[in-house]
Amino acid sequence: MVDIEGYSRHAAVTQVDAQRRLRQVTEYACGQAGVDIEPGARQDQGDGQLLLLPTGLNEPHVVAALLDGLRDALFEVNNTVRWGRMRLRAAISQGAIQVAATGYVGPAVVTAARLLDSSELRSALAKRHSSDLAVIVTDDLYRDVVSQGHPGLAPALFRRVDVSNRRKAFKATGWLRIVDPPTVDPAVMLPTIDEPDIPGRDGTGPGWGTSAAVALGGAVLGAAAGLSLPATSWDLSDAGHDDSDHADIHDVDVNDHLDYDDHGDDLGHDTHHEEFQ
Repeated sequence: MVDIEGYSRHAAVTQVDAQRRLRQVTEYACGQAGVDIEPGARQDQGDGQLLLLPTGLNEPHVVAALLDGLRDALFEVNNTVRWGRMRLRAAISQGAIQVAATGYVGPAVVTAARLLDSSELRSALAKRHSSDLAVIVTDDLYRDVVSQGHPGLAPALFRRVDVSNRRKAFKATGWLRIVDPPTVDPAVMLPTIDEPDIPGRDGTGPGWGTSAAVALGGAVLGAAAGLSLPATSWDLSDAGHDDSDHADIHDVDVNDHLDYDDHGDDLGHDTHHEEFQ
């Protein structure tokens, strides 16, 4: 899961560019990791994304390459963007994922969403102004992959955090890392992202104007047609919300009930966000 810090504070024109650049960053990182994201396995959430990685991967290589790819692509993006710095929070989990009527379900998805939205991860990124990326991985992923001394995954760079959310009856251990910018220009070639084909964009038909926005509880997980699951999958995903204090719907609990999640009690997490200006 990935999420842009401070997205909601910007005007629509800036948000359009931020979404395009987010696609560039995540597609570059996946390319560097040698991961092919199948159609339907990427769920765009405006200010973030949920990415389901296929099974059978070389996990140590993929995790290390994803972090390096995100870091390098953010460096390139922030060399060219005119409206400020793009900064990301990311969460990585693993586990069995299943397709439901309105999207993906499974403990791995819920855990990644909770970790991504944690005050620990938000605060860590907000306090490290020299960095543009903060990542948190689950305890089992740290134990199985990060702690084993594989290249590019120095365990000393991660610190343990205990995350809890009493409103959601959630408690878990995560391992948090602030990813420092590259020391030299990585010479990144970002992928080209085509603009979406929006009906009425030219003003000749419906598509522009004032309309009612209705958010359903499963929106963060999106649709998942054509995938044969359950399966074990790596999960680099997004909690499906921006950093505003508005009520937002950003998760599907494992027990399949739809849950409106009001971020009003999380205002303290946002007061530190001074970047992405």
